[in-house]
Amino acid sequence: MQKLILILFTFFSVTCLFSQTSISTNSHDFGELNVFSDRYMDVVLSSTGTKKNYLLRIKKPNEVVFLVKGKELTQDSIITIRLQVNPKQKGKFKHEIEIFTSDRMEPFYVKLTGDMTENPPNDLNAFQNCPAFGSNPTNATDFKMNIAVIDAETKLPIEKSTVHIVQNGRSKYAFRTNDEGRISEKVPLGYSYFYVSKDGYEPAETGTYVNSQRNQLVLELKKKEELVQIVQTTTTEDQVVVIDLNESSNEKAEEESIVELKVEDPFKEEQPIVEIKLEDKIKEEEVFVPTALTGLSASDFSETYFKPVNVTFVLDISSSMRAGDKMELLKFSLNSLNQQLRAQDKVSLVTYADNARSLIAPIAGDERATMEKTVDDLKASGLTAGGEGIKLGYKENMKGFLSDGANHVIVITDGAFNRNSKDYQKYVRKYKRKGITLSIVGIKNKETDAGEMEDAAKLGGGRYIPIMKLADAQNNLFQEIRLITYKY
Repeated sequence: MQKLILILFTFFSVTCLFSQTSISTNSHDFGELNVFSDRYMDVVLSSTGTKKNYLLRIKKPNEVVFLVKGKELTQDSIITIRLQVNPKQKGKFKHEIEIFTSDRMEPFYVKLTGDMTENPPNDLNAFQNCPAFGSNPTNATDFKMNIAVIDAETKLPIEKSTVHIVQNGRSKYAFRTNDEGRISEKVPLGYSYFYVSKDGYEPAETGTYVNSQRNQLVLELKKKEELVQIVQTTTTEDQVVVIDLNESSNEKAEEESIVELKVEDPFKEEQPIVEIKLEDKIKEEEVFVPTALTGLSASDFSETYFKPVNVTFVLDISSSMRAGDKMELLKFSLNSLNQQLRAQDKVSLVTYADNARSLIAPIAGDERATMEKTVDDLKASGLTAGGEGIKLGYKENMKGFLSDGANHVIVITDGAFNRNSKDYQKYVRKYKRKGITLSIVGIKNKETDAGEMEDAAKLGGGRYIPIMKLADAQNNLFQEIRLITYKY
């Protein structure tokens, strides 16, 4: 029996040793995926010998589909296997694929891992189909997004409307629609936030993923004094509005090239395609402005009227912040305020999810690069340890305490403080007596959570500040800082 085992072991070892086939990779990590992410990768089999070999079979779980290109293996040929994962539910996954070839007794093993961040829809056919080899993963530099802006009532195109595109909390591009109300331009893949405006119309905005399966967007605007219609997002398979977005633009559209926008203010009058002043924008968008400051310019943050501020941001980056465009609004808010802080100000940053972490100890307000890099890297996941975040936020604020300035903690969240948060109120009272106040910013929060936020802000001597749209994100944090530092 022992001799038989030894013979078999020797046979398998020699077979694998003289195997002519090699594989390009044994593992692939997809990272975080959403419904519209590309979820496939290619494995290449090649041969070093003169003998022909063949792909025999592929053993895989039900959540993996595949396509094969190539029939046989020689020195002059390869076989490509395209593997796509179709997670059935939200959460992390790990699959092992076995690939059998004619020259090996043992299979090649390929491990596929990743994290599905949302539950896939049951009616999305493209989610199940492995892309053909003619449709290789889209290159971000070649990808074009097709956008149409139309009148909500007449369905007619709106020419010369302006579309801003925000990604990762930064304003990246702005385009004008051509005479047919269309835009077809290169847009980086991933989650994008769209803001569209036109004189005489109420602006509209929405956030959505864009990639090769979702590359068309129809935005509807209503005339002033009317509500903005819900934005309709279409896919190449299911067009809701009958508009041929793939037609080539006319000659005038060629003049409407991409315009890069400065991070500090994508709506400033200096930008060639945006012709509204900050004051006009506040009036038009009905952005929150404290009553006590209405006598001053909305952009005034001078030492004459405003004392230094030591501000600590406590950011909710739990998994609920991944929903919709909440993280975009949070990042845009911080990036906008980051451009307004002065050298005499101090800023620190704390995050909370499963636990609380200090990302930035108090630094000068004009050290903008540190804040920008930290905000860029924020990702949402985990539970909501709001109470722990508030406690750590107060401790960080104490490190930068200004005896001649305002000391303030601002919590930015989309909901109530759920985990380990029962005793945060005693900390709010304690530090208020020490001269540190607290405000709460609600990012698209539910009305049921607003009450707790208002109570916490009132207890901390601050205010509850809702952020529901891009204009709020651009202005509301800045206006809150102005209010708490106002000298008179």
